[in-house]
Amino acid sequence: MVGITLLVVVFGGAAAFGSIVGVNAYNDQQYASLHQGCSSHHVSHFVTIKDSVVSPENTVASKCDTLTIKNLDDVDRMVAFGVHEMHTAYDGVEERDLLGNQEFTVTLIQTGSFKFHDHMHDEVAGTFQVQ
Repeated sequence: MVGITLLVVVFGGAAAFGSIVGVNAYNDQQYASLHQGCSSHHVSHFVTIKDSVVSPENTVASKCDTLTIKNLDDVDRMVAFGVHEMHTAYDGVEERDLLGNQEFTVTLIQTGSFKFHDHMHDEVAGTFQVQ
């Protein structure tokens, strides 16, 4: 009986691993599709959060540039794209936890005007336009 239980666990684990690999392959393919046409020649834009203030509050960029958001406060942040309570993914990121001195970068693949905010302190917010 123990052998059968072990077999099921191993098989279940293999099935789960296969699903994870499949999802990662899909995500890689989707990432490549979204970033198609973006070369290594781009401008890097930086936004900081310090003393609960986003600086610069607005960033204007071109498609395929990058935007790095860095938390310089001792407060943990949950940076989310879109308006508060209605998060939308940008470059595959809907929200990201940022501890003090952490950062993350997105590639500006979609044109238009966008918002981001700290989900826990929604008055901490900024915007970016991609032309």
